[in-house]
Amino acid sequence: MIDEDPGTARSLTGAFTCVVWFPTAETFLTKYLMPVDEGAAEAVIVAEVRLAGIGGIELIGHVRRRGLLIPVILVCRDAEIATAVQAIQQGAADFIEKPVSANLLASRVYRLHPDNFRHALGGSTNFAAPTLRIR
Repeated sequence: MIDEDPGTARSLTGAFTCVVWFPTAETFLTKYLMPVDEGAAEAVIVAEVRLAGIGGIELIGHVRRRGLLIPVILVCRDAEIATAVQAIQQGAADFIEKPVSANLLASRVYRLHPDNFRHALGGSTNFAAPTLRIR
């Protein structure tokens, strides 16, 4: 999760076993996303469109130039249709307006990685216990 507000990441952790928060795209690109990351096939990047420095839409290009096909879901408060269209044209896997519920985001991630998605016992909508690491 790349968002200037760590509260956004914390609010979404209920649906995932692991959420790693980064305050900027630059921090993400230098500290986490090396040229090839072994976990990339199972990863999903969730990023705010309006970040200081490299924004969410621009981040997609950085990820693609590294040769990674990690899906990028962009989120934005008060987004205009033109912003959503630009995001999808640049390769965003999805675009969600804030506030984003954990269940909505989980359903969108599930669509991208159905084979890797781990449900809690009984296949309920409550998912495995999350962890949140602050970088």
